[in-house]
Amino acid sequence: MDTKALKSLLGAMPESESIEFAGGEFFARKDALEIVDFAGNRFRRVKYNTNGAIFAYRNVVESAFNSGLKIIYMKFFTTDPSAHETITRTNTLKYAIKGFENLANMQNAKNTPSVDSLRCDYFFAVDTFAHSLTLPTLEETIAFITMSDIPRLIINFNYSDCLSDEAISIARKCVDLAVENGTWAIIKGLPICAMRDFEEHCGDAYRLERYIPGNVFIPSVCDRCVLFSVCGGIPETIADKRRWSPITSESKPKNLDHIMFFHSIIPEERPSIMPVARL
Repeated sequence: MDTKALKSLLGAMPESESIEFAGGEFFARKDALEIVDFAGNRFRRVKYNTNGAIFAYRNVVESAFNSGLKIIYMKFFTTDPSAHETITRTNTLKYAIKGFENLANMQNAKNTPSVDSLRCDYFFAVDTFAHSLTLPTLEETIAFITMSDIPRLIINFNYSDCLSDEAISIARKCVDLAVENGTWAIIKGLPICAMRDFEEHCGDAYRLERYIPGNVFIPSVCDRCVLFSVCGGIPETIADKRRWSPITSESKPKNLDHIMFFHSIIPEERPSIMPVARL
């Protein structure tokens, strides 16, 4: 779609709070900055998903932020070169790392520490993946990411091929590591029952998804779970990969009311400030 057609499409869209550019590397387009600038004048928030490599070039980062881009989500798979090459089929880890560093530095320069990171002018978050290829170095990857004052980190289990107790244990350690470094960590793709004592870190299952056919699976045992009303169920891609146990009234967590309240709020409105210690 050329520049004129894309602008026409954006102009015809109903007014909304935000718009998201995803699918492919949009900033590879020569007219990307022009399009983002156009969208920035129509939508309050312009969000962009990237693998980060194109932002290895400082001028691209500065131009992107100055054009009206407000929110960037970067997929950062791993710090392991071999695993990164296998997953992405490219030899671009050094560019992804440089892009990450540039984006993190730009956000920190644009936003003052006193600003609530979920309501700041510029927001940069990272999405990493729990996979058999990334699991051996996942803690190392999380340590690298969270040392750069990133406000939000997503550890993604969607389409994961490793749902063992060991994998979930590593995910717990990664959440603790992120919190220690001041980053709000979210586990995506796992039902709340899989993360006992870490329930407020389950950013999924985005409850509205349970009404979209084919996205999630609700086992019959879930009817007995005290968190049933605020859990989105289990993604069908992982439903048969382990045994799921409901949280019953006999085994309910002490902070159940807090968890119920937290998960009744849509993810974008959840607080970004971590408690000093989990309740």
